Amino acid sequence: MPRVVTAPVAWHGATLPAGTDLVIPVGLHTRNPQIDYADAFTPEAWLDGRAAADWWIVPFSAGPGRCPGSDFGGTVGAAALAALLRQYDFRPVAPRLGPGRPLPKALDPFTLRLYAAPAMR
Repeated sequence: MPRVVTAPVAWHGATLPAGTDLVIPVGLHTRNPQIDYADAFTPEAWLDGRAAADWWIVPFSAGPGRCPGSDFGGTVGAAALAALLRQYDFRPVAPRLGPGRPLPKALDPFTLRLYAAPAMR
């Protein structure tokens, strides 16, 4: 998430001046150890209201810093995913994921492998 420091900020013994550009890896927010569901596949957190208070984990952010293209990005992403899932059945090959294993902090796009076969519908 790109951000710009709006006022001087003390950071690990240094001071970042106002106007400093930052890039904050989303994984730092989505895997926050203060969130009890951060390292688990917990879709119900979005349904029962727990995730509503954790605005920093929301894709495209929220509040005044919300990405202006979030509606467009979500719509295009959902349409592309729907088109792919209508045409193919996907199965992960690597890395190995499972309910008894912790979720990785991030998926490396260079090592992520999926098996795709024409959908049998």
